[in-house]
Amino acid sequence: MTKVTLHDGQALEVLPVPGAALSHIEDAHPLPEVGEVADATAAERVAFRDAVNAQREAITAGAWLLALPQVQPPAEWRFQEELTYVGLKPRAGEVGRKLDYIEYELLRHVDDLKAVRAVMYGADLSEGEVNATAATFPAAVPEV
Repeated sequence: MTKVTLHDGQALEVLPVPGAALSHIEDAHPLPEVGEVADATAAERVAFRDAVNAQREAITAGAWLLALPQVQPPAEWRFQEELTYVGLKPRAGEVGRKLDYIEYELLRHVDDLKAVRAVMYGADLSEGEVNATAATFPAAVPEV
């Protein structure tokens, strides 16, 4: 476990994510056989795209749950309803609420996201090493 200090000063305990666990999640969400893309029907292409998206979402959710098991959204936290305008919907259940909180609130600052991911997928690093490594990556999204 490594402690990561978020931009707001909150200390977050982050666990490395076992690669085997991610492989098992991937295996639990197999992709359909399509054959040659040129020969695939439109329905087969859509089914394949949907399967890839479902697999990616399952792997990401599993990684968050393994890395941040102690995180619980505050009772007053709510999914930002305006996001429904762009097609996002709150996930069902307490685990879905936890995932929404992690993705849309807790790690909304890009530097926090980079620092947590460095521990999740990196190694046994100190907080200083995590922050130094995270600082070398350009921000994918401008800060708001």
